[in-house]
Amino acid sequence: MKKTLSILLILMMCMCAVMTSACSPLDSEEEAAIKDDVYGIYDQFRSTWKNANDIGDITDSIKDWAHENEIACQDLGNDNLMLSLDATDDYTNAPGTMLGCDISLDSAKENSQCAAIALAAVRNCDEHGPIRVLFTASKNGDHYGAKALSKKYLTMDNFISLDQWPKVRMFTGSTLTTEYTFKRKVKRVKVEGTAAYKIRIAGLEGGDSADRSRKHPNPIMTLGELLNSLNQSHIVFQLAELEGGQDPCEYAKSASMTVIVNESDAKKLEEKVLSKIDSFEEAHIDEESDLIYTCTSCAVPKSAYSDKNLTSLISLFYTAADGRFETNDEEQPAVTNIGYVRDDGTNIVIKASARAMAQDQINLVTTSYQSTAKLAEYELTSRNTFPGWPYIETNDLIERYSLATKQVDLDLKPNWTYHENECAIFYEKKPALDMICIGANMDSAQELAQSLVLYLRSFADKDN
Repeated sequence: MKKTLSILLILMMCMCAVMTSACSPLDSEEEAAIKDDVYGIYDQFRSTWKNANDIGDITDSIKDWAHENEIACQDLGNDNLMLSLDATDDYTNAPGTMLGCDISLDSAKENSQCAAIALAAVRNCDEHGPIRVLFTASKNGDHYGAKALSKKYLTMDNFISLDQWPKVRMFTGSTLTTEYTFKRKVKRVKVEGTAAYKIRIAGLEGGDSADRSRKHPNPIMTLGELLNSLNQSHIVFQLAELEGGQDPCEYAKSASMTVIVNESDAKKLEEKVLSKIDSFEEAHIDEESDLIYTCTSCAVPKSAYSDKNLTSLISLFYTAADGRFETNDEEQPAVTNIGYVRDDGTNIVIKASARAMAQDQINLVTTSYQSTAKLAEYELTSRNTFPGWPYIETNDLIERYSLATKQVDLDLKPNWTYHENECAIFYEKKPALDMICIGANMDSAQELAQSLVLYLRSFADKDN
């Protein structure tokens, strides 16, 4: 109760401070200019960045834009750039704001949208405190630019990151990520059965396992459950291979395995699998229209996993956590994902990930996976792969920007996300930095640029 009252008090104080400093909505000419710049800059960058041969082509286009607009631009190394604008006359005592954008070859379209929003705001804001626009480079999901950035460049009071998002959001916290690897040595034996079947699930949408907007089927776990079902049906079978997924943090798009049985059990296996196929399609076809689940006869392989390998594999899939992981925090639960399985010739390797807002939640997942590994006689290793960014409900930055979004009919409120966020990297470098992340897209690009202008204008010296 005391905590709730404290939060409400802080909220009221922040709102009072913001309301007294809020700017009037933009006039029609300002709105039109912002709209022209958002789409103009986007078209310019989208074309250039799409055809870029390397990250240097992207940074060169940003440097050219800064030069054309007489804005100072500094090369920070590691493919990072920073644009700088001094405070205008009535804002010399205003807090400084840094806008952050990711740049990469693999997400050129999405990155150019965020850059257009940030730069259109900067170009059309004639009253503001100190501004920095930071461009940090990434490649294949590795935020190497943000990781290498010296904290000496994080000198502003407030940091607003822009990240492409399907639906506009404001994030003020993100989960940390831990990856797990299960390993067990492979032992192969002679095949005893005379009929073999390739069972395959493919055509799934996949994507980042941080996307919790809907339930995604896991083909790896589905085949694991099928193995357990065959085992409980007293069908005598062997397993020759099992593979699926590409990354422990991604929803697997496909998985397959080869099962061997005697001719006497072939029909029984076919009926069991066909029943599973019908149930799977009925549950997921509406959202996974391209899914394929097949069971086809194939050549009998020369070897299969030992009975002990097979029993251990069934045990692991039966007990391993996949999906929502129950902890003592119902509002911010941990999530897990088994996204990779391979036989590398020496070991059966299974990889999983866990995301949670707090380390103690990750510890619970680790304990669970340790129990699974012990029971299935697998070796387990883990590593933290991405830091967390502690969620905060309110501060001056959040309240000021929230009010600015209300003025453009967006009305964004603080949320937290399972997605890996660059703000978490900057939090590690400078925990005292107040940050928000805007989940942006072109559908609301004009309004977002306007909200940034209104936010920057809210810091007139008379309010400081």
